[in-house]
Amino acid sequence: MMAKTLKISIIGIVWSYLYFYYANILFLFLWGFDLFSAESWQKIALFWDYGGVIREGKDYAFLLTLLVTPIIWILGWRLLCRVSPVKIITWPFEAYNRHIVRKYGAQSGKRIILKNMGKGTNVEESIKIATEAVKPKPEQDADKIREAIKNKLSKAQKN
Repeated sequence: MMAKTLKISIIGIVWSYLYFYYANILFLFLWGFDLFSAESWQKIALFWDYGGVIREGKDYAFLLTLLVTPIIWILGWRLLCRVSPVKIITWPFEAYNRHIVRKYGAQSGKRIILKNMGKGTNVEESIKIATEAVKPKPEQDADKIREAIKNKLSKAQKN
């Protein structure tokens, strides 16, 4: 229960910040209206108090956008709460990965072909050959031991 509340709270804080930041930029760009400025809201209040009338399409678009903004905010919050937190966190990385794949992966089917990469050689075979060259042969060792014993015995018999 606590984890779910924490998840909803964190998503709400981040979503609200991002949503209203970009909504404010949209309102400023299109109508010069700052959502977070008391002065902008006072202008609207004065407009209505002095019998303001909506006449143009631009005014209708402003009013409709102003009314729809909180609805989209709540619906977006609900939608994000249904999505797995892992998907939310990994989304930027996946989006970047898709961008790179589209950018470099779709270059008319060009592929890199590596040539002369030791064709026909096997790593296990080369290790076996290298160890065989270093390893002493058992027959030679036995012959050396026999010769050394024979020499010692012959010296001992002479003394």
